[in-house]
Amino acid sequence: MNTKVYPLDKFTDFDSAYCGMGLHSNGKIYFALCSHIPGKSAGFFSFDPNAEKINYLFSLAAKLPAAHGKIHTPILEGLGGKMYFGSHFAYPYGKPTAEVDYEGGHLLAYNPTGGEVTDFGIAHANEGILTMAFDVPCENAYLLTVPSGYLIKFNVASKAYRMIGKIPSNGSICRTIAVDKRGTVYGSYESNGLFIYNPKKDELLLRDKFFPDEQVQKWGATSRGGVNKIGRKLWRCVNYDHERDILYGIYSSSSRCFVLDCQTLRLEMHGPMVPGSYARAEEVYPTLSLVSNEESLFYIPADGMFDYCRSEKITNKSHLMTLNKTSSKIRDLGEIADGNRRVLGVAGAVRKGRELFLIGATDADGRDPKTLEEELFMLQGKPFDLSFIKIILPSASE
Repeated sequence: MNTKVYPLDKFTDFDSAYCGMGLHSNGKIYFALCSHIPGKSAGFFSFDPNAEKINYLFSLAAKLPAAHGKIHTPILEGLGGKMYFGSHFAYPYGKPTAEVDYEGGHLLAYNPTGGEVTDFGIAHANEGILTMAFDVPCENAYLLTVPSGYLIKFNVASKAYRMIGKIPSNGSICRTIAVDKRGTVYGSYESNGLFIYNPKKDELLLRDKFFPDEQVQKWGATSRGGVNKIGRKLWRCVNYDHERDILYGIYSSSSRCFVLDCQTLRLEMHGPMVPGSYARAEEVYPTLSLVSNEESLFYIPADGMFDYCRSEKITNKSHLMTLNKTSSKIRDLGEIADGNRRVLGVAGAVRKGRELFLIGATDADGRDPKTLEEELFMLQGKPFDLSFIKIILPSASE
């Protein structure tokens, strides 16, 4: 597999990355790195595929009055070319605590042409913006927050937030939502639920137990806490196919791929997107790495419980999985590595043509942990690097 790793080890204020990536029409990839160091904020970066150059553009510390350790949302292009994203809190040193003194996540927009950042203010007090989707023609951003699970609409033209409703949070809510070509919003919640917001009717529909009640994967973890530990009976990530009017996704409890027809709500469940070499299938961690092209889906699961310094039971390295949209055949395209640098886990992905871009953790050498901050760069007792990763994708016939 043609893979190139770009280590981000010089950016020592950041220890993780979650979902935050986006492709701009100018051809550049924008991505975010996160920090669990108290008082530090997430950083915003760009990658130019032509120059193979990474630029550190700004820290949220320079744009917002308080610390915002994460950008957990995708980074989405709207009308006029601005890139929209939301901010989120990060637990100190990655250890969940009962209370987080957090002002609330901001919705922001970055202008790649002039470099200015627009702050649209706090979406909801004390709530982090977990994920978002964008209805570009209507300029409506849909935000999903934690810990309360509020679905909020923001209109760019009016610059107004509007509460749509509260999504049930019986353990967890999904990490990705989607908007179809009619502007309808889709998401998932525990247990096995589907929510649909119809903006024309201004109607929020909750479909309890929409998905099959499959075996919940076992954790057996000693250090993990918070909603990630129990949030299993819901989808993990989705990808909308505009031409087919279909949602493709990965279901958390089984890592199975599902297909949801947006017109009829007909659901098809396919096999797990997991390599055969992953012996403990009940401990495969579903990631946020699902992307697609006209022919196929591409996805990178994690063997064990991948969460950077809090990872456990990772034995095998990351593999690239694919599903053919026509035949539904699932294939393992092999381990992802650049020489001796193997990919330990990923947390975001975007596609540009036949190139797949990821952010995650890779093997590293020579880091000696002596402070608590440096322990944030140790994964199961060994050093790791945050890295930006490029893969040349095969065609469906290869």
